[in-house]
Amino acid sequence: SSLVCPEVPQELCAERALTGGAGAPVVAGPKFQRITFRDDRLIDSRSLAEKKLASLLIRFEAFDLPIKDVNKVISRTCHVLEELGMAAFIFALREGVIPQLEAHAGELRKLVHPGAREHADLLCAHLPRIRADMQKAADELSRDGQLTKLPYISSKAERLLELVGRLFEEKGQRDPGYRGIIFVTQVSLTFPLAHLLNHHFMDNDLVRPGSVSGVGSMADALRNREMDRFRQGQTTVMVCTNALEEGVDISDCA
Repeated sequence: SSLVCPEVPQELCAERALTGGAGAPVVAGPKFQRITFRDDRLIDSRSLAEKKLASLLIRFEAFDLPIKDVNKVISRTCHVLEELGMAAFIFALREGVIPQLEAHAGELRKLVHPGAREHADLLCAHLPRIRADMQKAADELSRDGQLTKLPYISSKAERLLELVGRLFEEKGQRDPGYRGIIFVTQVSLTFPLAHLLNHHFMDNDLVRPGSVSGVGSMADALRNREMDRFRQGQTTVMVCTNALEEGVDISDCA
């Protein structure tokens, strides 16, 4: 895993990412630096978490849905564990799955194909039950002896929190309009990472996190509202997928 960030403090960098081949012109712009690391405990424990979560969902009979939907939930939430640690994993189970399923059902309803609408109806009918059973799964896994030994926050997330804090301490004090965007590789990481940021910086008025994701994973009205808050400076750190990169045009961003 790695983080790539402009103007990272030098002492935090393991290597500097270089671009351009032989003879390529030097283009002025931000200097991006890469921090590379590996958290073996979380990577090695992902399969264990997947098995435990799968057994809970079967025991609770949580999903009367196609197996591919169940597998997606298991895979995506356990990816959160691997990338961000136990705190974000438990949050993803409790709070992150349902909004994505609701948005997915909304997109399915827009399709003409009757099978898609039937799938959406089935999904919506089971959402209250899914929500309750995901809460139960989160409660049980948060007390699981094998999983509670894992890092509460991954080394990657800890490093990111440190970088965000230092950037806003250095630049946010001088520029009240300073803002930042954190791009993640998967939708499943957006809400849990924003949760970690909110918890870590709850007493820091400069860092006010929010999160958005693309079509099919977040309701349009909610996405538009969050983007407006970011443009107006009410939110100062936005977590999003790179699908929104072209739609963001804010000059003060890091």
